[in-house]
Amino acid sequence: MGLKILNQSKTKMADLITLENGNLKAQIYKGQLVDLSKNGVKYMHGGGKPEHLKSDADKLGWQKSEDVLFPVVGRVDLSGYKIKVGNSYFPQDQHGIARLIPFSVLDVDGDSISLIQKYNGDEIRNPKHKNPDDPNPQVVRSLPHIIEKYIKLQNDYLKATFVVTNTSSKVMCDMFAWHPDFIAPPDGKDGVFETNHAQYS
Repeated sequence: MGLKILNQSKTKMADLITLENGNLKAQIYKGQLVDLSKNGVKYMHGGGKPEHLKSDADKLGWQKSEDVLFPVVGRVDLSGYKIKVGNSYFPQDQHGIARLIPFSVLDVDGDSISLIQKYNGDEIRNPKHKNPDDPNPQVVRSLPHIIEKYIKLQNDYLKATFVVTNTSSKVMCDMFAWHPDFIAPPDGKDGVFETNHAQYS
């Protein structure tokens, strides 16, 4: 698939995009998966939904529904908030900078969506930096890169695929994670996490 961005008159990032396949339904808003339901049962926390569509529960806690963590997963060394790549140092905060860069829509089909995030290596203001005494870095930066994000509803499940491309001339050392915020029953008794190898209560 090429990296041609859709005509903005067709699909705008401000639009709530709905995907459907049989009894599965998903919604994307501003590049985030904000809703996933099967047979009408919701499985995503709706913190990333447009304000007018949030339930009271969606307004509590994290105000996102998912996040892409790159090139850092977890905390950065608190003494400097920097990562070393070759002989260069880059200011980074917890979970990296991908979460600060918007995704654009590449393509939408009835049951799938392709999104892209392009970053050119410029400094980005860190919204976690609140005042001069704040230890969080004022700006963050990384090597230029592209992240492609593909979401597809297939039969009984949602498949998410990510492709990271280093567009710089330097070796990129990185970590990557996707952090969807699923809802589970309050008592935790009715849910099962299933992998290719095992099931977990």
